[in-house]
Amino acid sequence: MEPEHELMKTILIDVSDVLRRDKKVFWIEYGTLLGFVRDGGFIAWERDVDIGMWKEEKDLAYKKKLEVHFQKLGYETCFSDGHFHISPKNNRFNVELDINFYEKIQGMAVKPIFVSRNKLGVFFKRFVWSLYDMKTMKLANNKLQAFCGTIITIVPVLLFHMLPTSLREKLLPRIAKIQNSSFFYNKSNTVPAGFFEELKMLELFGCEFPIPKDAEEYLAYKFGEDWRTPNRDWDSLTQDKALFGNR
Repeated sequence: MEPEHELMKTILIDVSDVLRRDKKVFWIEYGTLLGFVRDGGFIAWERDVDIGMWKEEKDLAYKKKLEVHFQKLGYETCFSDGHFHISPKNNRFNVELDINFYEKIQGMAVKPIFVSRNKLGVFFKRFVWSLYDMKTMKLANNKLQAFCGTIITIVPVLLFHMLPTSLREKLLPRIAKIQNSSFFYNKSNTVPAGFFEELKMLELFGCEFPIPKDAEEYLAYKFGEDWRTPNRDWDSLTQDKALFGNR
């Protein structure tokens, strides 16, 4: 196994152990599931791992708890409304793991994904993310962008983080809704909730991981009927059948 895939395996096992300890329902999804089912491991060119979970009412408090867990294990983390990002410190292989949080809406599992309409949207996305986790203020395409974004937003972000967690949990969805309706196109990941309500175990790397019971049907829904054919040029924004507007 390639060294980057060894590292991805370690992250996946560490994260799975934490979620099992907390008695959380989770599953392997996206390209990680595709590789597990089709190739018996990680896709050769993939450098990220994807896990799905249901979004909880006290979501912010649990994400803060996860942050403490994974930092103790030596990982760096950041999070927003729809995901929790984990990567090793000194990440020379650029590998990462994302936990994607879904809501059940009218029989569908929905993970919000919004694509910026313009550069102003990129700025507001980073700003709103920083309201969830201040570490995201440093995320930008270059150091100058990160510095300018931090200078502009630091005061309101610091004041917001001084509010009680219960109040922030009430305000964040409303702020995100305003942001998403004003500066973004809706490309939310939407699949029938039944895919994630019935799970089975897949043995790999000497461990068992939960996957959708109808994994092949899920892969066909998301990647198309030709999901068994490897495609390195596959583009998620235009070819992902589960994204809003692509089906």
